[in-house]
Amino acid sequence: MLIFESDYDTFCPSAKNAVTISTVNKAKGREFDNVFLLLNNVDDSNDAVKRRIYVAITRAKKKLFVHYNNALFDNITAEGAQFKRDEILYPEPDEIAMQLGLRDVFLDFFIGKKEQVFKLKSGDELQICDNMLYSWNTNMVVPSKDTREIINRIRKKAMFPLVRKSP
Repeated sequence: MLIFESDYDTFCPSAKNAVTISTVNKAKGREFDNVFLLLNNVDDSNDAVKRRIYVAITRAKKKLFVHYNNALFDNITAEGAQFKRDEILYPEPDEIAMQLGLRDVFLDFFIGKKEQVFKLKSGDELQICDNMLYSWNTNMVVPSKDTREIINRIRKKAMFPLVRKSP
């Protein structure tokens, strides 16, 4: 896990040539010139999943690229749509970086930690241990319940360890 400074888009929403990587939920209400949607064995029998896919594909203003590995869009035709099959099996990533905002952490935890927090710089690595984030063997961040659930879902799917021994 790495620590990053605030999202550039927060301060300069019209940044040219910026690439935004986002979940579908965080993209709601926004539009992008080009959208690349990655769907891994998505089961569209659930209405909530269909709504998320709809939100994702309607974020594109100019071009939409949908990468999927099942038959989800195989029977859909659209004017100007092009289909290209890629049979390559891509490996899981070696690491995952998460950008945490104010809603993703317990803010009360930072009381009395000002000196330690100010030592952190953009790009510093945070280690995950027992649902806490550590730097220099010091507990630096307590993730919110939702963030812990996301981390645990990633752990269950991961082909690589996301946890180290206690500091």
